[in-house]
Amino acid sequence: MSGATEHRRRRPQVLLAALVAAGAVAGLLVAATARPMYTASATSFVSVGRPSSVGSLQQGASAALRAGRLYAALATSTPVLADVVEDLHLTATPEALAQRISARTVQDTVLLRIAVTDPSAAQASRIANGVQDRLARTGGALAPAVRQGTALTAIQPAVAPVVPSSPRALVDGATGALGGATAWLLIALVGAVRHRRPGPSGGLAAPSML
Repeated sequence: MSGATEHRRRRPQVLLAALVAAGAVAGLLVAATARPMYTASATSFVSVGRPSSVGSLQQGASAALRAGRLYAALATSTPVLADVVEDLHLTATPEALAQRISARTVQDTVLLRIAVTDPSAAQASRIANGVQDRLARTGGALAPAVRQGTALTAIQPAVAPVVPSSPRALVDGATGALGGATAWLLIALVGAVRHRRPGPSGGLAAPSML
């Protein structure tokens, strides 16, 4: 096998390695230059009065699930966050703060989890606990649909995270490498289509670079 033939045979593998490496490096550079963000979570328990029968127990469980979903929606509402901003003396507007908060019920449970992302780990936990506290105090009044006697109890306050939630160097590097591999695949597909296209004399076109 001649050197030129060997070079052509190895060209696709070399290009693949180069694109994967370039993608991985790009991902790592993005991770290295991005501002670290921290996410803190607070968990609450939704309860509904003391049941007097099996029927009322089932109704109470359903009511607690519905209340949990309502509390989750209220967690990013302007009335609640306006109070949080005032309580914690924050400079952010309620609308801007809402973009950094996610609240959801843990699937098929009466647990409500509030997560806050912030450049400061301490501030992330402080805001999560502030939202948790405000919901417990005023959530029922803000949502008439919440059944009377429903309570939101903090069972796990947020603590300042030690490790940032983003950027994640390994994930970003792997994503970049995958992007490089995808680019190689697209180039290979384009080359294969060009190779199958009829040439000027009616035969197949000359092979592409891949």
